[in-house]
Amino acid sequence: MIQSGLPQSRMPVHNSRYLKASNRRRILRLIRRGPVARSELAFETGLTRAAMTRIVGDLIEEGLLVESGRLLECGRAQTPHRAIRSASRQQA
Repeated sequence: MIQSGLPQSRMPVHNSRYLKASNRRRILRLIRRGPVARSELAFETGLTRAAMTRIVGDLIEEGLLVESGRLLECGRAQTPHRAIRSASRQQA
């Protein structure tokens, strides 16, 4: 995760935009491997669950990702989570 050392509210706008674009690219790159749960994306990127929910939600609204009906078991408790996948991939 890229951090500037400044609180988000005090970060210069160009740095904030760069950070947002960088995080979106990292998420899209991870999803290219196949369907994955938001919690796994958060773990892999080091982003908070709240940040992951916001970013993935934006990507879904933009039509880049879809939330599939498929459930994945993640974490130590093997709790089922909805899979997130690329909208361009045709998967059952």
